[in-house]
Amino acid sequence: MSKSSHDPKVHRPEIEGRETHDDDLIVAPKGKNKTRFMLTFLLIIFLLTMFTVSDQFVDMFTGQAGRGSAFLTWTDPTGDRKSLTVPEFTLEKQALAKVFSILTGGQDRERADDDTAFFVVMSDAAEHAGVRVTDGELRKLIESRFPGGVGYSQTLHASRITHPEFEGTLRRLMAVDRYQSLISAPLATAKPSVVESLWKARHQEHAFDYIEPLADVLRTEAEAGLPADAELETWFNALPEHKREPFRRLVAVAAELAVFPLEGEHSADLLFAKYPRPADEDADAAAREYYEGYTFMRFRNRNLPTDRQPTQEDFFRPFDDVKDVAKREAVIYRSLGDWRTSLVTRTDAGETIDLAAEAASIGLVAHSQSNTATAAEWAALDVPWTSRNLSEYITGMPEVGKFYPAVSVDEKALIVGRTLAKEEPRMPPFSELKPKVADEWLRQRMSELAIVKLDDVRKKIGTWPDPSDPAAATFVPEVDEATFASVVGEAGYQVQHRDYQERAKSLADTPAHTYLRGAGQLYSSKVSAVPKPEIARDGKNAYLVRIAGLRDADTATMSPGEFQALGDQAIRESITDFRNRTFVSTEFLKERYGVQLLTWEANPPGS
Repeated sequence: MSKSSHDPKVHRPEIEGRETHDDDLIVAPKGKNKTRFMLTFLLIIFLLTMFTVSDQFVDMFTGQAGRGSAFLTWTDPTGDRKSLTVPEFTLEKQALAKVFSILTGGQDRERADDDTAFFVVMSDAAEHAGVRVTDGELRKLIESRFPGGVGYSQTLHASRITHPEFEGTLRRLMAVDRYQSLISAPLATAKPSVVESLWKARHQEHAFDYIEPLADVLRTEAEAGLPADAELETWFNALPEHKREPFRRLVAVAAELAVFPLEGEHSADLLFAKYPRPADEDADAAAREYYEGYTFMRFRNRNLPTDRQPTQEDFFRPFDDVKDVAKREAVIYRSLGDWRTSLVTRTDAGETIDLAAEAASIGLVAHSQSNTATAAEWAALDVPWTSRNLSEYITGMPEVGKFYPAVSVDEKALIVGRTLAKEEPRMPPFSELKPKVADEWLRQRMSELAIVKLDDVRKKIGTWPDPSDPAAATFVPEVDEATFASVVGEAGYQVQHRDYQERAKSLADTPAHTYLRGAGQLYSSKVSAVPKPEIARDGKNAYLVRIAGLRDADTATMSPGEFQALGDQAIRESITDFRNRTFVSTEFLKERYGVQLLTWEANPPGS
């Protein structure tokens, strides 16, 4: 008899060397503690008996539902039932995510199962409706993203998607968009009534009755309580940092300047005598370079058109209009640049420069500011050529003792200068700040007094709830015009009236009207209501206001441009609302196409 080929003694390398425990219930791997292994095993059995996992989740995450089970099902427009398995759905989802990522430069959000289901169902509906996208239309969209095809293949390769996959999915996306646009087409005409409603919502007119305490009376009362210096300093030091910051002295600079004024007929003969221009220099080219470099500072147009919206070109005067001016100033600028280069070279060589004397020798105006000054203080100097731009330029120079890095071109002068001294921003001692701090204290105290007085008036209006009742609702009194006037009069004030105006078109620039335009609570309150008194933004006064009336503006004042813009807005809102209720609505897809998605069963939409 031949020997069995399944003799257990036959050599089997894969099990050779293992210990056999045929009689053990649990066999621990070699090198493992049997007790610990048994405890781990029992824990796993316990967890498996305590918790269950739904079939949907098992199928979804193990792929068991993939080969024969439907992950997405729907009914097409002909009534046929269609479906996608897990692998098929996953391929659609991945392709959709990759296409959107490529089109948005990687900025697109992660695509959910719902997005993919909507896309698949809408793509099928578009195909049945006969919506097509031509090769030319597809090519045009791709070229808009990849001009000339540059980087197209590389991007697709990096995203691990083939040309057919990308272009096929993109074509379907375009078809879906076209299909939805065709379905939404009847909404592309705005109803005049909707436009009128939108316009009225933007053009509400309000009328107000208001009172404001007299500032001089409040100041007298506040001054009576002004604290002594030590207490005032303590008050100031306790202010939040953002309220102390305005008292800080900004960077301050001492400097000496050599100025060539541009207003009037200031001669440059002495300058050219010492620093002449080269005989072969192209004056026209120099003028053009000067114009292009300093258009903003020297050639701004101060007479903008009033009959239309200014364009970018309107803000600057054309070169041909200022060519002669640019030609004169360009050569002066270049000679000043030569002088400045000489100053720097000689200074670096150790020479002491008397800037004022040299400036006078070449016909420039010298100015020395030996005391440090802030930008605001420089701008306030009593000299004809100073400006805010120049003062900020001077105080922005970083190095003491150095000449400015270039000739400064300003609205009224060409300037060569150097920094003599510089102080970094600092908080001045209280002795210097006292007048300003006292004014700030008085301003705040006046506002507090005004609020108290106005609140006392408000408390006399209406029947107020018990202040000790914690359940009492916030009370906003409402009162008619006559009663408001009576209560205000008894308190010693006089009611003022601001007639109907649109908030955005209130042109009055009085402090009261400025407050009324900016006080948001007034435009969300009921007619006849009297909201809490408020301090104006500038902190100089407070106001108690009654909402006297609210009405729609006259639609006859609506411009054609407004009608067009609001019509476009109405169309966008109507189409967006329609799409939200249909194409991207889970309930609509369920009802219209019978869509079923496996993840909806595990986690129903809206749950």
